[in-house]
Amino acid sequence: DSSILVEQTRYGTLLSEPICTENLTPWLSLLPSSRQKDGIASLLFHPTYLFDKAYNSMTLHFDSGNARKKSEAEEDEVVVVELSQTLTVLSHEQRSNWSFGNFFGRTAPIRPSPLSLSSRVLVEKNSHPR
Repeated sequence: DSSILVEQTRYGTLLSEPICTENLTPWLSLLPSSRQKDGIASLLFHPTYLFDKAYNSMTLHFDSGNARKKSEAEEDEVVVVELSQTLTVLSHEQRSNWSFGNFFGRTAPIRPSPLSLSSRVLVEKNSHPR
């Protein structure tokens, strides 16, 4: 019956799996404009800068919304699919001249991805010594 929506949740994890270009390449290919190296993908152009840090974590989160009608007058249903990707990097750098460009190994300005609805880069700098 096509009117029944089956919801399934799948969860997977790779414990102690090192992040390397073998794992990063498929993850990057899911980013909008990854081939043009726009947006967030442009920050990951030199992955060795990220893999040299104290901690790395990559996540994918897929969320498919319920089928719903486009409007009350229409019969067609739309399935909404959202993909969220998170890359977490922890560094214990004690340099006073820390910069965004040095952290990612990038000096050129970042161009926004024309395909992405939104992108965020969150940087938390702790000035307290360990």
